[in-house]
Parts: sequence; C-alpha cells; structure tokens
Amino acid sequence: MKLENPIYRKDLGKTEYTNFNPITPDEFLTNKFGAVLNNPVSIDGRIHRFVPGGSKEKDGWYVFSEVDGLIFGKAGDWRLGKDHDVRYSPEGKISEESLKKMSEKYEEMEKERILQNKSALSRLQNEWAILPSCISHPYLENKGVSVHGDIRMTDKYMVIPMYDSDGNLINRQTIAKDGKKRFGAFLETSGARYVIDGSEKVFLCEGYATGASIHEATGATVVICFSANNLKNVAKDYPKAIIVADNDKSQTGEKEAEKAGLDYILIPEEGMDANDYAREHGLDNLANILNCRKKEPFLLSFSEWRKKQKPSRWLIKGYVPEGKGTSMIFGPSGCGKTFISLDMMLCIVTGTPWHGMKTKKSSVAYFCGEGESGIPNRVDSWLLAHGYSLEEQDELLKDFYISDGSKDLNDPLDTRELHDELEELKSAGKKFDLIFIDTLNRYFSGDENKADDIHAFLSECSKIESVMDGVHIMIVHHTGIASEKENRARGNPALKGAMQVEMMVLRNPDTGQVMLKQTKQKDLEPMPDMFFTLKKVDLPMVDEDGKPCSSVVPFCDEEERKPVDYQSIGANLLLHKMIKTAYEEKSEDIDIDTNDGGTIVRSNFLISVAKTFYHNRGMEPPYKGDYDLIKQDRKQSFISMYLEGRVEQYTPGWWKVL
Repeated sequence: MKLENPIYRKDLGKTEYTNFNPITPDEFLTNKFGAVLNNPVSIDGRIHRFVPGGSKEKDGWYVFSEVDGLIFGKAGDWRLGKDHDVRYSPEGKISEESLKKMSEKYEEMEKERILQNKSALSRLQNEWAILPSCISHPYLENKGVSVHGDIRMTDKYMVIPMYDSDGNLINRQTIAKDGKKRFGAFLETSGARYVIDGSEKVFLCEGYATGASIHEATGATVVICFSANNLKNVAKDYPKAIIVADNDKSQTGEKEAEKAGLDYILIPEEGMDANDYAREHGLDNLANILNCRKKEPFLLSFSEWRKKQKPSRWLIKGYVPEGKGTSMIFGPSGCGKTFISLDMMLCIVTGTPWHGMKTKKSSVAYFCGEGESGIPNRVDSWLLAHGYSLEEQDELLKDFYISDGSKDLNDPLDTRELHDELEELKSAGKKFDLIFIDTLNRYFSGDENKADDIHAFLSECSKIESVMDGVHIMIVHHTGIASEKENRARGNPALKGAMQVEMMVLRNPDTGQVMLKQTKQKDLEPMPDMFFTLKKVDLPMVDEDGKPCSSVVPFCDEEERKPVDYQSIGANLLLHKMIKTAYEEKSEDIDIDTNDGGTIVRSNFLISVAKTFYHNRGMEPPYKGDYDLIKQDRKQSFISMYLEGRVEQYTPGWWKVL
C-alpha cells in the first residue's frame, strides 16, 4: 500500500511549514521505543536495527533519509507490529519544495519496502522447506518443555513458524539456546500465530515456552501470539478463547489482554509467565489456576504404566487398525487397489471374514473421489460373490456411507463444511470407525512433494479423527513413475512416517494376479504377502445396450502363489512405454513386421531401453560394451535377465517384440 504523507498536500498555500517531530531521530528512538543507542543514527535510506526497551534482541528498526536538511523516515518494533513516521528539520521550518521531494522519496522507499517483503517471504518459504525437524534444543531443556507440532531447527536456533489466519507461512521466530529471539526482517508479525493442537478448550498466550507449558498442563489447544501487543490481532479469530496473561512488572501483559476483549487469567505472581509458574510450582498447580483438568503424570512406575496400556485393536487384524491414526494402501493406476479397498470396507461393514481373517463389524465412510459410476456394480458383485442377496443390501449396508463428490482438505471452507456435517451425524448417533479417503490426490490440492503441504493434510486428518472421537483413516494413494520403481508411495517421505500401517498393491500384467504387500507395520511383525485373483461376477441386470452388467471381486489365491519377477515386469513396461513414444515421434528405430503386424525395433533402441532401465534403478550394467548389454548368449545381459521370452532376434540389427 502506498504511504500517505500527512504533511504535504497539493492544496497547501504556504511555502513553509512547521516540522512534524520537533526532536531529533536519536531522541525519537530513545523516547518512543526506549532504545539504547551505542552509535549515532544512520541517515542513509537503509534499514537498521536496534534494541528497544524491554527486549534483549534487535527487534526495533528504522530507516531515515535526508532531503535539503529535512530528515524523515519510519521506525518501529517488530514485536509490536507497529511503526511511526519521523520527520525532523534542524531549523524547524520545511519548504514546500522540500516536502515535495520528501513525498517522492517516500514513494521510492515504499516500493523498496514492498520488494524487500516479497524477497524475504520467498526466502523464508524456500528455507523452511529444507530445514530439519526440531527434536530437542537447549532452550527447550532450559524451559522444561517439549516440541509440539512442526518446529524446525538450524545449527544454532530452533525455528517456530508464524502463520496468518488462513494458514499461510508469513514469518518465523528464531530462538537461540540462551533465549534470544528474533523475527524475520521485512516480514509481517501482526496477526501471526502458531497453534499447538489439543482439546476443544483454547488458550491464547505470548511465547512458545509459555504456550507449551499451558498445553502440557491442560491438554488444551494453545494459540501462541509471540507478543502481548499481538494478542488483540489474533483474538478476533478465537472469540471463545481465554488469554493467559504474563504478570509483567510493567503490567503490559494485563493491559494488552484487556484490549483484546476476551476473558483472561493473570498469572498470580508478579514477574512470571505460565512457564515460570510451572517451573516454580509444577504443571498441576498451573492447571489449577487455569481452571482446567490436571495433566496426567509423565513418568510412572512400570506397573502403573502397564495398567494404563491398551492392547492394539484391529478392524482386520494386522491390516486395518481400530482407533485414532492413519494408514495407507497405495499402488500404480490400474493395479486393483480400489477393489482391494472396497473388499476391506464391505467385509468390515457387514462383519464378513476377510479372506479367512476375523473382522470387527463397524461403520465405514467412503470418501470416494473417482470412479463413482462403477461403485454400484462393484458392491452388487461383492454381495453376490459372498452369498448375500441384493435385496438384503439396505440392511447389510446401513452403516456404510459414501460421499457425493469430493472435498479439498486443504481448503478451509471445505473442511469447515465437512466438520459441520460430521458433527451433525455424531449428534444424531452416527459415529464412524473407519474412513477411506480414495484417493489422496482427489482430496488434496497441495504439493505432495512438500513436507509443509503433507503436514497440513495430515493435520486435517487428525482433526477429522478428533471430530469422530478416534476414527481410523485409511488413505488410498498412487505411485509415480520414479516412485513405482522404488516400490513406495508418491510424494514426501513425511507421509509414510505418519502411517500406522502401509500396504502396497501390485499387479502382474502377465497373469493378472494382484499382490498385497505390507511396507510398514507399526505394532506387529509385517503380515505375509497376499495374492488375489480378480474374478468376474455377472449381475442379474443389463446395461442401456442390453448387455449383461458385471464387475470383478478379489478372491484370495491360498494355494496358487505364483512367484512374480517385478524387475522383469518393470523392464517390460519400460520397453512398451518407450515403444509408444517412438511411434509418436515416428522414429526410424521402430517398424512393423509385415508378416503378422508385430513390432520390431533396432538393436540401438534396445540398448537405450537397457541403459534407461539401469539408470532409473541406480544399478550398474553388468557389461560396459553397448552390444554386450543385449547379447542373448550372455547369462547376465539385459535380455537374458529381464526380457527373456519378451523379445527375440529378428534379423541382424533388429529384434521382434513378442
């Protein structure tokens, strides 16, 4: 926004005017901000920092310029999110011409400020993405609190993110081991907050250590506002919250709490904040003065601890957990993961054993984001395959809910609507035990490769779990091209780190057999691989063209577990992908066998396929010579190891794709 000039106006008739601030910039910083200046103020149009009163860090800033002896600029305190205009003329008079020059200079300074803000924000976002998570830090040890939420660290500092009301990262606070704190220069602080998720009760406070102590004492949600002056800016978004005010000798904490307009609790001892009080008197006493439940003891004897532990609970033992948490089933497109997922859901909702394993009959919500038109036939086929009549489905599936479309779990409006609907269902007595989100991509608008976006998605999953009092969420996800070769789900590793159970689905393109393999199991030993055949089931109905309707249902192959060479399958898929590209580019390395219409390729083309295959997997080729890679008489050539039976010599320099 363009800065207003409160002095210069075009309609002013006089040629000389009294200056706005009748004191020097040095005196202004000292009087207004309590600054202790060790050096003279610099009048160079650049931003400089100083230590304001009540701070140990250079949270104050100023930028002054000079025109015709007129000194002008702005000064502020990043903690307060406020700034003030400064204008000074030694002669006490300012000519109209000088004021015009000052106005022009202000415009230049504002443009520079906007550029600095954009640059600082971009730098913050880039740096934040690569910072490692904070596990421990001397400051936390000194304060006696733990890490709560997504806090990062550098070599020297713990770094707390600062978000606006829409959840956008707008600043960060660094804290050194001795407690010195700094905000990012040129970045916004007004309205910034960091939230520690907890129970429905919400407290607002100033600093991180204060907020961590409040959360650890009460289990409540705590909104950290970073300064007393920022309480009122954040309070408007939490009208039912309670402020925990620091008991400063200056009474700043209490005064700013009053300005915020919310109920507040003042820490009873002067000079203390909530963290000071907790360290002096204990978390239980802090919980008492906050009129909140006491925190359960952190350290227990083994026998006491053992009594509190609950055994792992399962909807399908070893595969689908019961209770709060997230799990994932993933695989490439077309592998059959939706059929396996639907099979699990229907077994759970009807209490049908899942391929010989006991299930716990429970209510299920299916957030279906794609392929909705095929769901009725899939459900009907499953019912018939398991011996149920279609007339029974209303009773059998009364606890099976399915979404009408999809929602963006990164969109505040969508999530608010979803929470409201889940709350209404819960109030009406409907509580889900399992939610399938199919697929992550259809319920997620962020960048799955960015840890921040994945953390935001997982945070929303946690909120849904809380709304539904401990529902388990199973995420259906894809693999990408590179990820598929590494047998892992697409996106940032933070996704896997949050999973309780992770399962991969792969399909053998040669046999059609589907394999379910556990790639993570948090509570048990990984379950054995399972193999399925997708068998067609005809339905007693026809489509609009008069053709019989049908779908497929997974059947477990208990006796026929065919060994699958997924390296060879990958090589074959790569071969056909590169053939398709070559056809599209009308490459001379590919042709048609005139006898049967089959595809033939040059030797050089196969060598390119081989090199690509080894490169993608980070493997060293067994032979260095190009043609050695594809010689059939070599036991470890690319052909003999991965494409045997899939290609054969056609003519010298050409190969036939079988």
